[in-house]
Formats: sequence, structure tokens, C-alpha cells
Amino acid sequence: MPPFPPSAAERVAELSEQRAALVRDLGVRVVGDPEDLRPLPRPVADPAGPPMVSSELATAMVERTIQTLHEQHAAEIEAKDRRLARMGRRLERQRARPSAQDLSGRELLRLTAGRARRRLRRHGASD
Repeated sequence: MPPFPPSAAERVAELSEQRAALVRDLGVRVVGDPEDLRPLPRPVADPAGPPMVSSELATAMVERTIQTLHEQHAAEIEAKDRRLARMGRRLERQRARPSAQDLSGRELLRLTAGRARRRLRRHGASD
């Protein structure tokens, strides 16, 4: 059994007693002594306190964390800005196109024929 802190010694002893009693009370033939299920507690001394790091290391860790969060936030903002710029350019292109009602019959026919050719090429190439 690995070493454990002194504060756990009582609980370990209690659980070990329960385990030994369970085996004893099963009413079956047991090879060995159920009392061997009770390990000898080997508590270790409490450490002098919580683990410590130098203030320089702690400062460096906090600074790096803040820098990383700042970089991630800046990258997210840049990605959103690029996405908004693309959306704006797409909207401008859509607004620059004349609507079907603004086209003459000849221009409308040319637009429709061009679209039909592109679709036929696209579908004809995949067959």
C-alpha cells in the first residue's frame, strides 16, 4: 500500500476492517488469514505546506497566460473582421448587379442563356 497522509489513517483502518469482516462473514473456506487484509498503516509526515514556486515563475506563468489569451482574442477579432469584410464585398457585388426588372429583353435573354450554358457545362462535365 502506498504511503498516505496521517489524516487518512483512520479511514484506511476503517475500510480495512470492513473488508476483513466481509471475508470472515462470507461463510466460505478462505485460504489465508482474513486479518491479512488489514494493511499496516504507513502514514507519511505532512509536508511543510503546499508546494511552492518562486514568485518569478508565478509571474512568468501569469504573464504568459494573459499574453496567450490576448493573442487568441486578437485572432478571433481579426477572423470576424475578415468575415465581415467578405460579407460586405459580396453585398456590394450583389447591389452592383442590375436586377432582372432593370434589364431589357435582349439583356435578360443573354443573361439566361449564359447561365444555362454554365449549368450545362458543369453538369455535362460530371457525366
